[in-house]
Amino acid sequence: GVAVLLSLFPGLGQIYNGDTLKGVAIYFGTLIGALLFIVPGIIVWIYGVYDAYTTAKKMNEGTVPYKKTNTLFMIGFVVMVLVIGGIVLIMSLALV
Repeated sequence: GVAVLLSLFPGLGQIYNGDTLKGVAIYFGTLIGALLFIVPGIIVWIYGVYDAYTTAKKMNEGTVPYKKTNTLFMIGFVVMVLVIGGIVLIMSLALV
């Protein structure tokens, strides 16, 4: 449940599950997909929510090795996302 809630913020559920690289990839996939065309961004985001849920479920069942959550990576990711989001917002407002 926690991984799904965190995945509402694209990629954070994967980082919570210990898949930092996958989380960053899902974030950038969602961002690029949303900037180019809305639908691909939504598809990547939905995949991220599904992936976070299924990975966490498999970890809880023991079919996938448990990866410890790195809180520092989670904080760094949120800061990175806020900075990039702020830059995108400023650039989009400047274009309007």
